[in-house]
Amino acid sequence: MTSTASPIRPKTVKIVAQLLKPFVDEGVVTVAESKELQAQLNHLAAKSALMPPAEARLLTMQEVADRLKISLALFKRLERDGELPGLPRRMVGRSAVRYRAHDVVRFIMADDETQAGEDIA
Repeated sequence: MTSTASPIRPKTVKIVAQLLKPFVDEGVVTVAESKELQAQLNHLAAKSALMPPAEARLLTMQEVADRLKISLALFKRLERDGELPGLPRRMVGRSAVRYRAHDVVRFIMADDETQAGEDIA
């Protein structure tokens, strides 16, 4: 399998992040939008492709474990031991734990060197 050169260099991603900062500070661009742009550009620079779209919904622990192709017991142990730092949990009600599908995709797509959702600037 041959590797195709990325259309965007990591240095360009850093420049775009710096250019966005004043717009984020002024509220023209939201922090979430800025982070998404940076994540997509980072992925594009590293993999020559954008991250796949994720459905906008919350997933159960079982659904996340299924997507990670691990057992529910292993998923719960990894979460309890703090070994899933790029996968923030959301509390729904008093006891239900859910995960954003977008965060799961980002976690799966993250390189070993960078955590999902990490800022560049």
